Amino acid sequence: MSKNKQLLDFANEILRNVGISNSLEIKSTPLEKLLNNIDKKNANEIQRIIDRSRLDEQSGITLGRNHRTEYDLTIQKGKSIVREFIFEQLGVNGYKKGMKMASQSDGTARLLTLIPAFFDALNKDCLIVIDEIENSIHPDLIYKIVQYFADNESHGQIIFTTHLTRFQNQQELMRPDELWKVEKTNGCTAMRSFNDYNIHHTMNIEKGYNTGRYGGVPFISKIAGDGQ
Repeated sequence: MSKNKQLLDFANEILRNVGISNSLEIKSTPLEKLLNNIDKKNANEIQRIIDRSRLDEQSGITLGRNHRTEYDLTIQKGKSIVREFIFEQLGVNGYKKGMKMASQSDGTARLLTLIPAFFDALNKDCLIVIDEIENSIHPDLIYKIVQYFADNESHGQIIFTTHLTRFQNQQELMRPDELWKVEKTNGCTAMRSFNDYNIHHTMNIEKGYNTGRYGGVPFISKIAGDGQ
């Protein structure tokens, strides 16, 4: 995002509209200053990673924990620079506080990895494939983001898997030919399009699916505790 202002602006639009952050910026800090301001253990670890790497102006090093990027190390004009995301959070009475990635929830970290994919699908006409798109993200939030993508004109396409049946709402979002179910029978997994069922445009696909009309609903037998 540091090299693509359009992408950063797009990320800010998404984050503001869903109430996660008032603004997102990328802060650059000299490496020496960062190492002097963090605990000795982490500073030594970062230095060891740098020493093992061939850092130059054409490459960089990404450092992270808990499945999220915290720092991006690079060389600019011969100097080692650390870049990091800073989220501006709003408090009461207009209070503002810049918070680092380490302070964000898993959902925010996950959303930040999805935003470039949505951006490329919208602006570069790309095909993007995402597994379990709702992972760590509130169901209403990911639904609105997918709806935002669907409402924009683009030749890009997003294919994703999900456990959220709300995406089956053909009156608001998905047509039957855009929906596929996955069902496992006798150890084999098969896919089938909802378009095969000749569903009328007024029908509630989600309700029919949840009642087992189209299959694909897991059968869960009674789970008995010890001694039962």
